[in-house]
Amino acid sequence: MMIMKQKYTKWIYFLAIATGLQWASCTGSDESLELLNGGTQSSSTDSRATEPVTAHVTLTDTDRLEAKLAEALGDAAPTVQKLTISGTFNAIDVEFLHTLTALQSLDMTGAVVKSHNEHSHYSFTCSYVNPDGYTVEVNVNNYLSEKTIGYQMFAGMTSLKEFKIPAAINSIEWHAFEGCTSLEAISLPSNIKSMNRPFAYSGLTTLTIEEGITSISNLGECHRLKTVNLPSTLKEIGPYAFENCPSLESITIPDGVVKIGSWAFGNTRLTSVRLPDALKEIGEYAFNGTLLAKIEIPASVTTLGNRVFANCKQLRTLTIPETVTQTEGSLFDYCSNLTGVFWNSEAEVGDPQGVNENCFLYLQTKNNSVPYWGPNWVNVIIDGVAKSIELKYDISSWRGSENIFACPQAFKAKSISVDIHFDTQWTYQNVSSGWRTLALPFTPTHISHAEKGRLAPFGSDIEGAKPFWLRRLTQEGFTDVTSIEPNTPYIIAMPYNPDIYIDEYNISGTVTFKATDAEIEATPQELLPDEGPDYYLQPTYRRVAANDEIYVLNRNWWAEGGQYEGSVFTNTASQDVYCFEAYVKPKPGTPTRSAYAIDTRSANTRSVSQKNTTGIPAIGDM
Repeated sequence: MMIMKQKYTKWIYFLAIATGLQWASCTGSDESLELLNGGTQSSSTDSRATEPVTAHVTLTDTDRLEAKLAEALGDAAPTVQKLTISGTFNAIDVEFLHTLTALQSLDMTGAVVKSHNEHSHYSFTCSYVNPDGYTVEVNVNNYLSEKTIGYQMFAGMTSLKEFKIPAAINSIEWHAFEGCTSLEAISLPSNIKSMNRPFAYSGLTTLTIEEGITSISNLGECHRLKTVNLPSTLKEIGPYAFENCPSLESITIPDGVVKIGSWAFGNTRLTSVRLPDALKEIGEYAFNGTLLAKIEIPASVTTLGNRVFANCKQLRTLTIPETVTQTEGSLFDYCSNLTGVFWNSEAEVGDPQGVNENCFLYLQTKNNSVPYWGPNWVNVIIDGVAKSIELKYDISSWRGSENIFACPQAFKAKSISVDIHFDTQWTYQNVSSGWRTLALPFTPTHISHAEKGRLAPFGSDIEGAKPFWLRRLTQEGFTDVTSIEPNTPYIIAMPYNPDIYIDEYNISGTVTFKATDAEIEATPQELLPDEGPDYYLQPTYRRVAANDEIYVLNRNWWAEGGQYEGSVFTNTASQDVYCFEAYVKPKPGTPTRSAYAIDTRSANTRSVSQKNTTGIPAIGDM
């Protein structure tokens, strides 16, 4: 009897469960499910709530996207987030898309763009915030072309994160995705044959060009683009491919690319790039304004366009291979840090503008002749020998602050010189004054002034030479020296005090430092400083901007506290240091100071009690 009762009880229990489940299913009551399960639902209900509103719509020639989407989603249609469109897509549908402000993913792989006889244009107004933080308003009124993503077709869809391109189109027109600031990645399928800056001013950071595409162009103005994946099938990177993509710092060019078109990488931030061995032609301005510090042109290249490397201000040296037979104009205008060009081609060199004035042009004799070079090339080395080298030091010229020096390869100079202008700076007796710094890449054997004639440091044995002060920093302080060694920092002062010295000994104006039959060595990677008791004197062959870590000589201004011009190294000034000068670096661990005064007196050669009454400068005057 007890056994029968247990079976009967179990049967009632299961029947109740089954009946309850069926009733809950029919009524859709979550509350009933909660009561039946003895608690509330959590995971399943929450996951349904977070799922995006999704729709897949297939359109015929007579369908409208708005109606089909309402049919699929009802009142939820305006909030659709993921949308797949297949079939015919027309201008009316374009306009409706721009009302779907929540749309994040749009798959149009199966869509066919088709013009409608009664409505061949799409028009709308949109706005977006550009990379500079300004709101841009766009008024669009464009004709719908078949097999084309048209002008600004998806412009201003700021929520769109994902887009799949229709398989039936072959071109994407101007600014098609302008203002799609959430669109960060996209793939271009192999059916795309033509582009016209489609992703300009979008949020695109990653672009993938799919296999099968052989040529790309006009993908520029993508201000956030950082990563580009190119296919192995690519043969040509065409004009304006990535022009004005300022976030693009690197790219891998496939081995099969034979041509790089004009402005292809102009105004990107490329720091280095490997050019493939199959490459034959590089168009004009292809790398204009990039951050390339070096680039190797493969021996396969035969043609280089005008200003191909213009405005590459980080470029140091460049080698043009002998395979290059055609060049247009100047290849490297305004490469202000270019120090050496190795021109192995027989093509004309061209006449550059705005190039570092101390740049060397290395040529080789070919067929008993050398290529033509323009008059702006001053420092020309042929087969390792230069007839005349004229280095430039002129911080007053419009590009003087950009002049740098670095000899990339040793050569022999029959003559090498540099003109340095000495301002009218007074040198006072028994007072440090009138000093300036100097560092040269050669040892001058002849120093002269146009009017005063031959000059030489005090202590030299050059008969008839007018004297000047030349001192080098040692552990004991500044010491008089009689010659200038290459790559070594000095302080130098030309006598100028009309109250004391005879006129012929007062030196101001241009002084020429010259050597003949000089062996010019390759410049070391790092110029070594001289060490003194309290600081280092560091030579430089390039401009060093004023900063808190360096001390600059007050060459042409009175320092704080009434210090004479040319008497103290200070870090409180805004004066930069220029090529062929030097600056002070404090020794590590030394107390912080606002200035280092130049004390050049010594017990052996100079004394405060000395007073010059001869009218002729003496070594002990300063």
